[in-house]
Amino acid sequence: GNIILSSEVLTLETSDSLLLSEKKDRLIAAIGVQGLVIIDGGDVILVCSRAKAQKVREAVQLLKNSGRNRYI
Repeated sequence: GNIILSSEVLTLETSDSLLLSEKKDRLIAAIGVQGLVIIDGGDVILVCSRAKAQKVREAVQLLKNSGRNRYI
């Protein structure tokens, strides 16, 4: 099943996914996807395979290294 942590989510033929939004006024729509992590953090939207979610740490490090700390 899906894990939905937002009031504004629409899913259609979506399974094994995590959908999270910090914004109450933005809709996340996921159609025909499987095994994704979709997080709307306001200034950042993260979409990744659940199988690769451990790579988020590497992405954070790349942001730090390139001086884009405002997204962390």
